[in-house]
Amino acid sequence: MSINLRRTVIVALCLAIGIASCSGQAGERNYSLVLGGNQSTEDLVTQGLQLVAELAKKKSNGTISIEVMPASQLGDGITQIEAVGMGTQDMAGFSAGFNATFVADKGPESIFFLFKDAQHLKTYLKSDICTELNQRFLDITGARVLANNWISMPRAFSSKQRPLTSIKDFSGLKIRVPDIKVYLDSITSLGGKSTQVPTAEIYLAFMQGLVDAAEQPYDMLYTLNICLVGKYITRTNHVRDAVNILINEAKFQTMSEGQRKALIEAAVEAGEWYEAECYKNFDRITEMMKKVGCEIFDVPPVDFAEMREAVLKYATKLEADGNWEKGLIERISALAK
Repeated sequence: MSINLRRTVIVALCLAIGIASCSGQAGERNYSLVLGGNQSTEDLVTQGLQLVAELAKKKSNGTISIEVMPASQLGDGITQIEAVGMGTQDMAGFSAGFNATFVADKGPESIFFLFKDAQHLKTYLKSDICTELNQRFLDITGARVLANNWISMPRAFSSKQRPLTSIKDFSGLKIRVPDIKVYLDSITSLGGKSTQVPTAEIYLAFMQGLVDAAEQPYDMLYTLNICLVGKYITRTNHVRDAVNILINEAKFQTMSEGQRKALIEAAVEAGEWYEAECYKNFDRITEMMKKVGCEIFDVPPVDFAEMREAVLKYATKLEADGNWEKGLIERISALAK
């Protein structure tokens, strides 16, 4: 080989190595992923999804690009989770409650009043119970839970007719719930009439008289404009919830170890940011809702206890009827400190 040819080969190799190092480790593929959600563009969850995209790109040295598509652009929760499992959608960020559609034993996660506080939920999310159920969810759907530490604000009710501060206030009301069976059952146990409406259509459902009340994480009652049509806001704290960040398992396994690590770290770190922002924004959300004419109510302890007793009694019957593994409610309850 001539000296000039040898020099040309060396330069070409150096350029190739340089290009590879600029886009990550040598040999790594570039990925352009789509991450769907159902929250409004200004919602904290959507901001968190954008943060996942930013962190994933940085941690992967630019080899992972994520486009966030919020506001149910890709369909409702169940539709998007199914799409992630099938591989027709790359990623999604949704309430963990939707996972019970695919794994019945995840149903108790959404029982109203089961989790006593945020710490109880956190302990559960790190428990062997939850880890095993997430693995079962992966085996059934083909969707991996990258992060489950996105602790949302406690859920609350927005209603047109009256605040829902006692069990009798629920009687006969048409109450919007997500497409999650345990939510429907919980509303039934309180005497309400549950109505399934997609998140993006809640405001319209109020306007058309299809529902009298709706429940959502406290901040989303504001960011989804629900509080404009249901101005009685009751902070029942009936569900302690977490958003799950999901990815198609087959695609995840085509990535390098470094890229998989980058995605997991990005999802977890964004979850830590999201939880902190939820706590910081609680009082601000309250003031914003008051400014648009909302009245804010809390549930007296005696009435809270009556609601909790009614729901857990009904849930215990559901468990006895085989809706999920017997003893699961007791095992989850025992994790409270």
